[in-house]
Amino acid sequence: MQILRNNLGQAEKIRERLVKENRELQEELKLREDSIFDQDDEIEKRNAELRTVKANLEAVQKELEQTKREFSAAKQRESSSSSGRLSAQIAQNEKIRADLHETTRQLNGKSLFTNPGCNTHYCLQEIRTDYSADQTVSLLLSVSQFFALFSRVGTKQTRATS
Repeated sequence: MQILRNNLGQAEKIRERLVKENRELQEELKLREDSIFDQDDEIEKRNAELRTVKANLEAVQKELEQTKREFSAAKQRESSSSSGRLSAQIAQNEKIRADLHETTRQLNGKSLFTNPGCNTHYCLQEIRTDYSADQTVSLLLSVSQFFALFSRVGTKQTRATS
C-alpha cells in the first residue's frame, strides 16, 4: 500500500507539474494569439491605407488624363488661333502690297525730286530693291505725304502768282 501511496503522490506531483506547464503553455499561446491578432489588425490598417492611397492615385491619374485632354484641346485651339492670326497677317500684308501697288500706279508718271527724267516707277523699283518691305512702305508713305504737301504748296503758289 505504501507503494501505492508513493505512486499516487508521484502521480499527483506529475499531474500538478503538467497542469502548471499546461497553464504556462496556454498563457504563451494566448500571448501569441494576441500578437497575431494585433499583427492582423495592423495588416488590415495598412491594407485600408493602401486602398485609400490607391483610390487617391486613381483619382489623380484621371485628373491627369483630363488635364492632358484639356491641354491638347487648348493647344489645338491655340494652333488654329495662331493659324488664324497668321492668315490675318498674310491678308494684312496683301492689303499693304495692294496699297503699295496702287500708290506706285498713282505715282507713276510723276517725277520724284526735280529730275524730270526720273520715272517714278523706275525710282520705286530702286527703292524696293534697296530697302525692306517695311522700309519701302514707310518711304512710300513719306513720299506720298511729300507729294500731297508739295501739291498743296504748289497750288498755293500758283494761286498767289495768279
